[in-house]
Amino acid sequence: MKRFFIFVIMIVVLSGCIWTQAVKEYDRFTGETSIYSSQPESLSEKRDFRSQPALMLQLDFKGNIVPKNPNIFLFFFSLADDWQFLHLHDVHILVDNIPIKTIGKSLHTGKVISGLGLYETVMVTISFEEFLKMADAIQLEFKIGLTEFVARPEEFEDIQSFKDLILK
Repeated sequence: MKRFFIFVIMIVVLSGCIWTQAVKEYDRFTGETSIYSSQPESLSEKRDFRSQPALMLQLDFKGNIVPKNPNIFLFFFSLADDWQFLHLHDVHILVDNIPIKTIGKSLHTGKVISGLGLYETVMVTISFEEFLKMADAIQLEFKIGLTEFVARPEEFEDIQSFKDLILK
């Protein structure tokens, strides 16, 4: 399910769609639920994936009830003319200038898209406790490889919307 969702997101990003509020979807055939921080909405606006990676959050679980203290997946999407994260894609996060821990190593995927450039995704996992710190942050900073950037205002909105759906 996760790989399929990443593929769908890649297609949506490349088609020029923007993102909106968090979504919770239950698949009655598999019995799995996914909550993700954003979904495609319209072609009228789009986030700039070239100036800095865009953030998306996701939670997958069996059943329809959110488990206690779930791990959260963070995805960073980038579109560029050259590989940015192929060799260096460790993810570091500062919440109000304090580092938070990630779980395991980050994962990288990428694809050359003719006429558009290189599409890359970096994924890392954090604990629910660390996610709550992110959700309460005044400032969020990320470092992927050698690239540092600050969360955009709309990403703060996405994080809050995602948190609200999890805690419902």
